[in-house]
Formats: sequence, structure tokens, C-alpha cells
Amino acid sequence: MKMRKVAVMLGAMTMLAAAMQTRANTIVYSEDFNAPGFLGSDLNLSGNDINSERWGADTAYYSINNADGWTFSGGTYLAVNTITPDQGVLLNENGGIANTLVGLTPNAFYTLSFNYSGDNRPGQKYGFVVDVNSDPVPVVNLSDLSWSTLNPAGNQETVEVQANAAGAVALKFYQTTPNGSQASPIIDNVTLSTPDGGMTAGLLGGAMLGLQALRRKLFC
Repeated sequence: MKMRKVAVMLGAMTMLAAAMQTRANTIVYSEDFNAPGFLGSDLNLSGNDINSERWGADTAYYSINNADGWTFSGGTYLAVNTITPDQGVLLNENGGIANTLVGLTPNAFYTLSFNYSGDNRPGQKYGFVVDVNSDPVPVVNLSDLSWSTLNPAGNQETVEVQANAAGAVALKFYQTTPNGSQASPIIDNVTLSTPDGGMTAGLLGGAMLGLQALRRKLFC
């Protein structure tokens, strides 16, 4: 009898733990800008210009081509790690990048995540904004950013966004570096995912039934 109570207790606890851990966070879109189609011509920079917060002196800069639905404006370039195959977009000289992600659930909420880091001007200030579906209030507005030491992981930003009635999320990244500064951000690893779903109804219901059974066996 005692062993049966223990078994019921363990079963209920296992189901409850599974319910709490089952969180539906599914990536529906991702872009790392590593596709060859983005790579333009080498700018042939040297000295302090071949530098970045993520890759240090192992950074080269290229012109960038529109690819994979992304379009680039202003002084936008491609930052390239010369040691390992990795690329990111440099929002240089008030540069901007844009893409419209379609086929999403109309009016649904999603989690937008991306990586950012500084370019070849350590210590100087930079900033940028992220606009979604032309909303006058940007979902991300970062300013007064700078770097002084190497940070290979970069900086991660995550924010909730909402698809429009047509099931689209129109993304725009713009540089907002203050006057007098030559620093700029490098944007990388853009992902859009469904938000955490929390406990599923089935697992939660099963866990509650198990706990009720445990209560009856212990107190009846």
C-alpha cells in the first residue's frame, strides 16, 4: 500500500514537471546573413578599420547585395569574420535594412530576437531602432551604446511583436548614431518565434488528476 502511494506521488510529480517544461517556442523564421548572395565586393579596409566588437581584428567589410527578401539602404555593408564563416549587417552611415515576413497567423504575437554588436569604432557611441509594420513607436530603441573589449557572443535583444491582419511582420532596422560619432551597429541572427505557451491543457489536467488521486489515497 505504501509503495502504491509513492508511485502515485511520483507519477503526479512527473506529469506536473512535464507540463511546466512543455513550452511551445517554435522558430518560424531565421536569418544569419551567411548566404553567399549577400556578399559583395571587398572594401579593402586596413588598420583600425578591420575591427569589430564580435571578431576583433579578424573582421573584413564588404558591400552588400539584396538577398533572401532583405533590402539595404544608406551606407549598409556586410561585416565578415575572416577566420570562421560568419557574417552580419553593418548599419553604417544611417544605414537601414528591411524585410517583410509573411505567412504568419493574423494578429498573433511573436518573439523577435536578434544579435547586435559594435563596429570598428570602440568607445564611440551608436544607436539604432527597430520598426514593425510602420508603427510610429519603434519596438526597439537603443542609444548611447559603445564597446571597449572583445565580446564574441555579441549582445542579444528580444522583444514581442504582433503580426498585422494580413499575417505579416514588416521589419525595419535603422541606425540612429548621434552626430559626431562614427560608430555603428552590426546586426545578426534575426529570428521570429512563437511565444512560450506555458503548460499545455492536457498535461496540466493530467497532473491535477494525479494530485487529486494522491490526496484521496493519503487522506481517505
